[in-house]
Amino acid sequence: MELHPYHFRVAAEGEAARGVECAVKTARVSLHEEGTTTGRPVTSETSVDIAPRTLTCVVTGDREGTLTLEHRPGPGLLGQMAGSMRVEHVSLDIASNTQLEGGGQLAFAGYHLRFGQELVAAVETVNDGRVWLAPGLAPEVREAAVVGAAALLLDRDWPTDAD
Repeated sequence: MELHPYHFRVAAEGEAARGVECAVKTARVSLHEEGTTTGRPVTSETSVDIAPRTLTCVVTGDREGTLTLEHRPGPGLLGQMAGSMRVEHVSLDIASNTQLEGGGQLAFAGYHLRFGQELVAAVETVNDGRVWLAPGLAPEVREAAVVGAAALLLDRDWPTDAD
C-alpha cells in the first residue's frame, strides 16, 4: 500500500481556521518484464496503482469532521468512487460523476456532493478543476460542501480518460 498525504486549512469569514489532514491509500503493483529485441536483452519495469483506492480526511478545530471516499465496482471501466463528508451533524454523500458542466461526458469527470437528494456541490477534477456550489445553502451545509470540495479538488491523482 502506498500512502500519499496532503493537508490544507479552511476558514469561514471571521472564524478560526480549521486544519484538514488527508491521506490517499493505493495498492501498487510492479510489473517486471525481460525479453530480447533485435538480439539484445531488454528489461522493463513499471508500477501502476490499482483499486482499491481510498481517500480519508480528518477536519480538526472547533467543528470536527471526516471525509471517506473509496473505490467501488460499478458500471464503466473505472467503477465508482463513493463516500461521505461529515462535519458535526451535517452529512453529505459523495459519488464520482461522468458529466462535464458543458454537457460532455468522460469516464471520470469529478464528483457530486449531495445533502439528502439535493445537489449542493459539483467538483470537476479534469483540466484545471473547478467547483460549483448551490446558492442559498445553510451555513453548516455550505461549510461541509466547501471542505469536501477542497479535499477532492486538491487530490489531483484521480484517474482520467487518458489513464
